[in-house]
Amino acid sequence: MGKKTQVGPTSTSGQPTLDLGGIFLRAAADLRSDSEVRPIADKALEYLRREIEGNHTAARYFNELCSESCDAQELLWLLAACSEDPEPDRVDGIMGFDARQLEAIVKGFCKCAGQIEQINSAPVGKIFTVADVRSVSRLPAELRDFATLVEFVAGLRWRTYWTVAKKRLIQYVKQRTGHYYDKRVAELIATAADRDDYDQKAHAEWRGRNFPRNDFLELPPTSSAGFVHRVAPLVKKVFVMCLYALLVKLSRRD
Repeated sequence: MGKKTQVGPTSTSGQPTLDLGGIFLRAAADLRSDSEVRPIADKALEYLRREIEGNHTAARYFNELCSESCDAQELLWLLAACSEDPEPDRVDGIMGFDARQLEAIVKGFCKCAGQIEQINSAPVGKIFTVADVRSVSRLPAELRDFATLVEFVAGLRWRTYWTVAKKRLIQYVKQRTGHYYDKRVAELIATAADRDDYDQKAHAEWRGRNFPRNDFLELPPTSSAGFVHRVAPLVKKVFVMCLYALLVKLSRRD
């Protein structure tokens, strides 16, 4: 897949967007083709298969979906991808700083970028040019991009990944069977996530709120061309880490 699966269309406000659905598929494809991950994935999917087979209702629904053109292995992968509800989102758990500290840090980056620009525009700036210190001229833009990236990553949550993964499962079932099959999918998600409180009603309500809304994430207004170039691989890495963490958890269950 090329960049078209990563960068989405321009939003109504004129901002670039990311195609999170396309990025999820690339992240999943990378893990599925990784020879080091394969033993972990095999154990995780085998555990998931046993859990489904041990639940008479879930097993029947799984087999019914497979009889209507769903691939068993693909279903297992997609169920593994959304096999755990998001934990409470905490900025400090992701970044090492709380929201107030992060705001101060980002402001500090931007202030530093402005100060460097002042130095570069002063007569002393020519000294750096003569000394061939090229990075000095790029530092302000790099710092502002990094500040934007820090804010963006702090805004990414486990729930961002989980929503995209769950929507992909719904989309796959709909594409293969022509139906949403809320009751079947809800039972399989409940089995995979070990949730007794997730039923057809809860699933249908969630689907109504989130599907078929697109997965295009609008990027910050301060996004430079460099930021747009960097952010897609960054989000993909986050999704890879989320899916890998789920596979490891499943593989360690008895």
